[in-house]
Amino acid sequence: MQLQDSITTSRSSPESQEPTLWRETLIALSTLLALIWWVTVLPRLAAIAVPEDAASTALLPGTTVLPDPRVHTAGDWVVQTIGDERFVATRNEGDTLRFAFVGTRVALVVRTGPDAGPVLVRLWSETGSHGPAQVSETELDLGRASTGIDTIPLARGLVPGSHVVELRNLSTAELAAGAIVVGNEPGVWWAWLGPIALGIVASVWCFYRMWRALVRRLGWSFGDGER
Repeated sequence: MQLQDSITTSRSSPESQEPTLWRETLIALSTLLALIWWVTVLPRLAAIAVPEDAASTALLPGTTVLPDPRVHTAGDWVVQTIGDERFVATRNEGDTLRFAFVGTRVALVVRTGPDAGPVLVRLWSETGSHGPAQVSETELDLGRASTGIDTIPLARGLVPGSHVVELRNLSTAELAAGAIVVGNEPGVWWAWLGPIALGIVASVWCFYRMWRALVRRLGWSFGDGER
């Protein structure tokens, strides 16, 4: 009789296991929500602050459709409208397009094709100190076998701050620019991978624990003798 009472006392009831299942479920869902929040909010938190007074003279992160008063042209430029697309274009050698922007990368939406040709890209980039700005030059060939609209990177991985870009047409071929795309992401994007990977591992582990709690709640076997 005493042995029967001992067996009854040591056996756990489903009701006593139910709080464990609820606790594991709550932990798993909380970890998953935290991971989703981290992935969606982290890029915004890591974005570099933009000076409030920069919008009047420089292009801010995002896409700027041309023409724009902050983008200055020198030479014989015209505005072309082809369907829903609009471009500022020139065919004169030596004509320039110049603008300042705040960010860490910049790209140009431009019409490429047999009528396009070489373009010189000159960049004045801040160094992050009080020293003189770095000047770099790159020649791009926009000529292609067929006509299209491409997004051509002009610079990336720049020091956060203000920069100046000048495009110079090097021939009588057409240079037609439709928009300028500025990015402001930090250069150490790979540093996000560690926390995100850790969050994924933690989420998988928490859901595994939730599954084990559910198996116990239903009275199933794990295959190793555990009930």
